Amino acid sequence: MSEEYTSSADRNLSDENLAEATDHNASQAQPRLYRVIWRWHFYAGLIVLPVLIVVALTGALLVFREELERKFDAAMLTVKPQAQRMSYDAQLANAAQTAPPDSRATAMVVRSNPTLATQFAFFTKDGRNLNIFVNPYTGVVLGSYVYGASMFDLILFIHRRLVGGTVGRIVVELATSWGIILAITGLYLWWPRGRGRLTGVLWPRVRGKNYLIWRDWHVVPGFYFSLFAILIMATGLFYTMIFGRNYQKLMDVTKSNPPSMTNPPKSIGQESESALPLDEVIAIIERAQPETEFYLDLPNKKDDSFYVYAGSSDHPSTLSQFYVDQYSGKVIGFGSWRQLTALHKIQLMSYPIHVGSLYGWPTKILALLVCLLIVAMGVTGTAMWWIRRPAGKIGFPQKPKDIQPAKWLIVVIGLLGLLMPAAGISMLAIITGDWLGQLYRRRLQIS
Repeated sequence: MSEEYTSSADRNLSDENLAEATDHNASQAQPRLYRVIWRWHFYAGLIVLPVLIVVALTGALLVFREELERKFDAAMLTVKPQAQRMSYDAQLANAAQTAPPDSRATAMVVRSNPTLATQFAFFTKDGRNLNIFVNPYTGVVLGSYVYGASMFDLILFIHRRLVGGTVGRIVVELATSWGIILAITGLYLWWPRGRGRLTGVLWPRVRGKNYLIWRDWHVVPGFYFSLFAILIMATGLFYTMIFGRNYQKLMDVTKSNPPSMTNPPKSIGQESESALPLDEVIAIIERAQPETEFYLDLPNKKDDSFYVYAGSSDHPSTLSQFYVDQYSGKVIGFGSWRQLTALHKIQLMSYPIHVGSLYGWPTKILALLVCLLIVAMGVTGTAMWWIRRPAGKIGFPQKPKDIQPAKWLIVVIGLLGLLMPAAGISMLAIITGDWLGQLYRRRLQIS
């Protein structure tokens, strides 16, 4: 980039109109620090916003996945309530008849809503996970789908991997980590620095210079939603490759998982004994805890127990996990929300916060707005760059000369790099590349 653009940026920092959001005296006192952070904000946005836009758009759809699936697949998922229900064993037998030969029943979902079908999961001989839905009143099989092959499974795959496998997962994690840094640096750039006027700070302009209007609609909504955006992006890291696995390792090292999860209790019974009927097991589960909605892992070996995950993941305080002996019906290894460690609770809370389901429709709408805001940030940020760049030039900001970063800034960057390893590794790569580039240019000058 040319010196022409650098000097233009400096003039704009002290321009009276731009000072609607940035105090003139503050920008003169620390112009270099402001430009350094603005430069990192610019380049981070340039690199990651295309990925963040894809992740945000797919995330907006996934926020309402449950509602949309029930609408699109109503014939398979919903039923008309009747007076009498069939036994769960009979429903399972009907589902097994429609599954491919040699399929193994692995799990089922019990729901209190009388308008929902019973869901059974099967593992097929060719390695697929098949979900089969049965009318609990008539026993009729309503339909099935292979896990990973539905429309929303594809959307989730794009959301997490960009249809790129391991590389895609790392790219999404990098974009999410840098998205958090974008939001933090954006808050710094927004900070009014002692100004009295609130136009362009707490509400955007609709009249005036073209650049300032775009800038206000980039900055002001970003301020109001930045904390929510950071929270949603941060909770998304729990499902990434580097951060997510490291967090799980931390839980393993600190023994934060319930003992029953690392060493599932076994069923104790004689070879002559037969497993309890499903209806009896479900009655035991309903007596053991208050929730009437739960996931049930079915035993596949003689010494396996029924694994129960009761309650709603949208409301983690309702959750409990335990096992039931398949012969005696004894409840083993019971663990409720109150008994979980702080690290485990944080992990469980990440899902409802990330998808906005914690308080139902209000937080889902908020999550949707955050997703749309991320898309809008890409549009308004691109417009700002395009309008502000000098005619006929690309308009990328140069690195300010003779910069000595403040110690607090180095500490903040270091902490962010440690908390988000993907971002930390990329920071080291950028710093190393910059250092090698400077070294190469010096050698060229010497020669």
